[in-house]
Amino acid sequence: MLGKSTHQIISRSAFLLSGAALVAMTGSTFVSLFGTDILRNFVDGLSHTGPVTVLDRISDVHLVASLRALAIMAAGTAALLWALRRRLIDLLARSPTAPPEVGYAWITSVELVVVSGVIATGVVLAVQNLSLPMRGDEALTSVRFATRALWSAWSDYPYPNNHVLHSLLAWTAWHIGGWNPVALRMPAFLAACFTLPILWWFVRQEQGWLAATLATALLATSPLFIEYATSARGYTLMLLFFLLSLLCGRALVRRPDVNELWMAYALITALGFLTIPLMAFPAAITGAWMVILRYRVGGLAGLLPFAGKMVGGFGLAMTITLLLYTPVLMESGFDALFSNKDVRSLSFRDGNLISRFIGHFIVIWLQWHEATPLWAQTVLLVLIVIGAVAPQRSRGHCSAFAVAVVIGTAGVLLVKPVILPLRMTIFLLLAAMIMAGTGAAVLIEGVLSRLRWNVLVLHSVRTGMILLALGGFTWWATRPGVAERFAQETGFSPTAKSLVAGVLHDMRPGDYVLGLPEINSVRFYLAAAGYDSIRSHAGPFLLFHKKIKTYQINNVRPNASGRIFLFVDEAAYKARFTPRGRPATPRVIDYRAVRRYLEESGYDYQIVVSLPDGKVYRFVHQYPDLASVHRGGPARISEAE
Repeated sequence: MLGKSTHQIISRSAFLLSGAALVAMTGSTFVSLFGTDILRNFVDGLSHTGPVTVLDRISDVHLVASLRALAIMAAGTAALLWALRRRLIDLLARSPTAPPEVGYAWITSVELVVVSGVIATGVVLAVQNLSLPMRGDEALTSVRFATRALWSAWSDYPYPNNHVLHSLLAWTAWHIGGWNPVALRMPAFLAACFTLPILWWFVRQEQGWLAATLATALLATSPLFIEYATSARGYTLMLLFFLLSLLCGRALVRRPDVNELWMAYALITALGFLTIPLMAFPAAITGAWMVILRYRVGGLAGLLPFAGKMVGGFGLAMTITLLLYTPVLMESGFDALFSNKDVRSLSFRDGNLISRFIGHFIVIWLQWHEATPLWAQTVLLVLIVIGAVAPQRSRGHCSAFAVAVVIGTAGVLLVKPVILPLRMTIFLLLAAMIMAGTGAAVLIEGVLSRLRWNVLVLHSVRTGMILLALGGFTWWATRPGVAERFAQETGFSPTAKSLVAGVLHDMRPGDYVLGLPEINSVRFYLAAAGYDSIRSHAGPFLLFHKKIKTYQINNVRPNASGRIFLFVDEAAYKARFTPRGRPATPRVIDYRAVRRYLEESGYDYQIVVSLPDGKVYRFVHQYPDLASVHRGGPARISEAE
């Protein structure tokens, strides 16, 4: 049994969960009675980066039904938690019991088979997404960095798309596999494949094999993780270094006098920073976790010398990081490295700063689980809370990892209060899945420890629970449209390759390339066909929801006379800008600003349009009326202003 403080923590957690369930019941009932516009406006108000599209694809009827179901489940959860709070304390106040010593080799074999199946499922889910068309951000990374000179990939840092270590690995992959998107995605994919077993090993040492396998299953079936496991960016590489630093940190807590371990810790941390400066969050979490563990092992007397060594190790990591970033600092400067226009900074003078962060993380949670039913999200939240307060296996303390996640994340946000985009919260998704897996394992082991069943039956139940979670989340993650929906976060042009194929043999040096709304995917397929393009400032930028960027083929002088090719992927346009709450009908693009520019430019122009049905239309010196094309009629010149 555990101490009085742990009983209090669990009791308070049950009280908070009951209160939260009642609040959820009241809010769900209120919204279902008075209309879903209240919920949509509330979610939009929490986001400070514009309207949130997470609820756009859900009909009002389905949303009301889901809210009422959530209210019923929340009421039942609150009642059960309050009625069984004392039994819940008894259930959670004991460390998860280790499996019986009988048949150790057989149990180990079963464990390895189960976890191998979980990891294989995650790999298969990622492999299915490797064939998706190039997304906007990964296309930009490939065209601008991975396919240039090696020094350019290491030193050119005009914007944070250059995840330097990943760019160097992608440069190697490009020299091996060429312009094949699968080859360019291979560094991120392999990093994701290694992340899953290392995650399992880390959680296994902390909470046992059941928690480890469940956490691995949850992460492997997360659409956000699958998205970045198959996107040529450095986010899964950062997750890999995060987990490696945690493993190294555990070893350092036990053996702080081994200098080789400190060097390994510094190198792993530096490589994470070379991948993405966002590594500041995982590094802070790892540091806080090491301090908490060391304090529990040796108290304050043992913590002080360890803290001194940890400061030295982190200082070594920063020194190695600066050395690795020397090419960037020489060519692009400090400002390029530490500025990110996609990350919105807040001010401490803002009186609503805390509420802004709370609202932001609520929106992030909804975006993480956009493809997951509401009742499953509720279960995950309960499991995360249980996993956060659950005792650490065989140590009698609440898990230090959950505390470290809060302290580390809050510490970085205190230094630089920023609103992180969805893709930059993937390290928090990893932490949440660890706590959810731990919470599920604590509940399952707590129940099974009271049953006098045969060891074969107990392991069959454990395996069945793992397979149930794996199968359910796999089904939700593989439904039609889920992969494309998450790909929209960094720009997704499903027909960019078809657009480019229509004009491949008609391009020539000096031609201008415009894209609406996603130009980087078009540039990738042009570059794959041998048409290099550079940014052109010959004409003014056009504002149409976002700036239309202009590029020129083959780096000729800016004043060269050439034709203008406007590429329009209406499927990408519709997916990104469809008004909320309206039926998913084709939306005609307003070309007035584009038309005005083309009329005044004096250039020859062509418009290449790809409709959501995949058909590509090419118009020479014409302005298509897409409404006519949608109706199946002939394209005609639009004269309407």
